[in-house]
Amino acid sequence: MNVMEAIEGRHSVRAFIDKDVSDELLTKVVSAATCAPSWACTRPWIYYVAAGDKLKKIREEYLRLDAEGVEKNNDLFTMPKWPERENNNQLEWGRQRCRVQWNIDPNSTDPAEQARFAEIRKHMREMSTRFFDAPAVIFPCMDKSLHNWALYDMGAASMNIQLAAYENGLGCITAYHMGCYPDVLRRELGIPGNLAVLLGIAIGYKDEESCENRDKAVRTPVNEILTIVR
Repeated sequence: MNVMEAIEGRHSVRAFIDKDVSDELLTKVVSAATCAPSWACTRPWIYYVAAGDKLKKIREEYLRLDAEGVEKNNDLFTMPKWPERENNNQLEWGRQRCRVQWNIDPNSTDPAEQARFAEIRKHMREMSTRFFDAPAVIFPCMDKSLHNWALYDMGAASMNIQLAAYENGLGCITAYHMGCYPDVLRRELGIPGNLAVLLGIAIGYKDEESCENRDKAVRTPVNEILTIVR
């Protein structure tokens, strides 16, 4: 497998089989993060991984807090409103998922279809809260005092992790929502208070039979994002 094959083949996996990922393989995958570039070689990344009984306990606590309506308090700032271009991109992706994965027309005015759509939206939120039932979750962290530029470094490192996972037969999904109760993660994983928990990367072996994994997100044609000036 070459680099471009990994880049083009990688996609978000939202359903996993019930198979553990060994500590050795998790270490191998996360080690790819150390090869990422960073501003002035600051290397801001620190990772905590939850698996086994510990992840089960965290998952149960997340579900309890969510059911009780406890407000999410991510360490990383949120995007309350997307710009038009990016908002259209995510809407297009959502409509594609509805059609391909569940055979639902999200634009239908039929009450039965709308009811199904509402149930699917609820299911999607719950799966994120459940960490997509993955056998392990990687939590990227960085010092709270760092400038936002460090987020670029963290993103580059996290992409390395996902590409290494793909090369080693694993699937991943990165989700902001998985970091929505950072106090739980600090308590259960021993994360110190000076570190911000950015998000979660669920990792495991892809469930090839699940409808959750039927589609891949639309990729923007390069001619729409690239300008070369000579």
